[in-house]
Amino acid sequence: MASSKISQFKQLTEIDPSEATFFGLGRAYMEEGYFEDAADAFYKAIEKKPDYTAAYLQLGEALQHLNQIEKAICVYEKGITVGEQTHNEIPKIKMEKRIKRLRRNQKST
Repeated sequence: MASSKISQFKQLTEIDPSEATFFGLGRAYMEEGYFEDAADAFYKAIEKKPDYTAAYLQLGEALQHLNQIEKAICVYEKGITVGEQTHNEIPKIKMEKRIKRLRRNQKST
């Protein structure tokens, strides 16, 4: 059962289908553990605003929860490129660290 927060964001995306509302919907899904739905919402946020660095970070996290590690790495790499172009350093640094951790974990398995 979706929370009232998810329901509110779903309604909001119908009224205002902006990158910010899809990002909020994705975060609400993440909080409830609906990672596939979260990924879909973050993809939509990126479609609306391809330079939305934080959406790449959150999409990568959702994909990690879905154990889609290679996809997550690709998303993080794209997000890092976007972060370099937009000078959005904090998400960029977080994505760089996540890629390093994921690659280290892949080598150890």
